[in-house]
Amino acid sequence: MTGERQGQHVLTPKVVFISDGDSREFPFRLQRK
Repeated sequence: MTGERQGQHVLTPKVVFISDGDSREFPFRLQRK
């Protein structure tokens, strides 16, 4: 990590990649767990 949070513990939310054939912009959908 760089920037103002460098050296600190940060919480990263779990993100699940879901394949979605109907999506035109992205070949996948993002879903938080």
